[in-house]
Amino acid sequence: MDTTPSLARARLQFPRLCPPLHQVSDVDDWYYPSQTTGARLQVWATRRGILAVVTHTWGTPPRNAPLDLYRILRSTFPEGDLIVIEHVPADDTSPEHWNQLTIAAGKGHWRRVWPVPVSNPDYGPFTAWARASATQLGIPAVVLP
Repeated sequence: MDTTPSLARARLQFPRLCPPLHQVSDVDDWYYPSQTTGARLQVWATRRGILAVVTHTWGTPPRNAPLDLYRILRSTFPEGDLIVIEHVPADDTSPEHWNQLTIAAGKGHWRRVWPVPVSNPDYGPFTAWARASATQLGIPAVVLP
């Protein structure tokens, strides 16, 4: 009998990345109450719904509270796809990068969407998204191939 959880057997389904069309809001000191967390929240409309980019500024990083983050954003933006991206600025230990959130089996899961190595099976779509989104999201041109 297979005791591997079904989540481990199947590839996680992340919403398809869509480039931003126009900005809906930009809040420099966004706070979500379930955590002691502050962030910059930038929201764009896309062809399929909403792209929300959360940049941690103080307190608990977004990656440590994915269910709360998703619940609050989904209640604010109930229509269409909701693409949640965590923007992690460079620091002394890691380079700047972007992670995408999905919720499956009651848990939050993150995947790196930029930068990724050429060996990543999703390198092509992630590179296309980064190129199409660079100006709006502030993805440095120097990291784009």
